[in-house]
Amino acid sequence: MAAQPCPDADNDPAADLKRALVLVGEQDWHAAGALFAKAKDAYQAAGTPRSAAGAAIGQANCLSETGDLLAAREILQSVAGSLAPDDPLLTTARANLAVCLARGGNLDEAERLWQDCFRRYLDAGHPGDAVVCLHNAALALHERGRHRDALRAVSAARSVLAQTDDVPLELVG
Repeated sequence: MAAQPCPDADNDPAADLKRALVLVGEQDWHAAGALFAKAKDAYQAAGTPRSAAGAAIGQANCLSETGDLLAAREILQSVAGSLAPDDPLLTTARANLAVCLARGGNLDEAERLWQDCFRRYLDAGHPGDAVVCLHNAALALHERGRHRDALRAVSAARSVLAQTDDVPLELVG
């Protein structure tokens, strides 16, 4: 007996998120962004704002990858404004906002946000995410000619990595 499709299969935000993540892996930013947006809308309609915020962050990342930095920043700022100050998702939104700022040339503000996210991720017990933020901050410092500060940031990141098995994939290879 063949499985019957779920009558609500077209409105399954969890399935949309899974497919969006596959598309991100394939770097199909437009298609992934559309699925993140669809999931965000479904979560909002269902009254689950935190899930909607997570999907919105994915949507913003896709927009950033395609160069639509203004739309990405607007989404991330809206998400950041909707979350409680102690919500770990707020740090994720702010770290991704830093990426948009850096891509737009605002390295000062990006570096400041990444430094802040580094501390927040470390305090929350997420050393891998913390190291990615500090690595990005070091790159921003280097780009601005602050080589000694960049070297200190890299050294601090290496120190954190030496104390954990949580090695971020972004830094491997």
